[in-house]
Amino acid sequence: MLKTTTDVLQGYNIVKYCGMIMIYQEFKDGKLEIAFQELELKANEMGGNAIIGIRFEPFIQSEVLREASYSAGRVIYGTVVKVDNTVEEIYKYKQLFDSGIISEEEYNSVKNKIIK
Repeated sequence: MLKTTTDVLQGYNIVKYCGMIMIYQEFKDGKLEIAFQELELKANEMGGNAIIGIRFEPFIQSEVLREASYSAGRVIYGTVVKVDNTVEEIYKYKQLFDSGIISEEEYNSVKNKIIK
């Protein structure tokens, strides 16, 4: 699954916004990877195949306690989206055509199939 802190995925078209996703996770003992696995599972359940705008915020809201909680836990959130990679697929075949690996006819045939 694609994941990014940016609001766009270059080479991909966002075809559907599925909603916001949020989890709380302690980051001790390598649990960040577990947090991302949980995000992916929830995003799949929402019908998405990418998460954009991922952010990490301290779990404790108090400014005094915020520094103390910095390494203890975070709220991780982002936007679940459904993307297609039409642009990237076409670019890949364009590179094959430019390199002489496929003919112009093959390139145009594949491009027309991808666009439809």
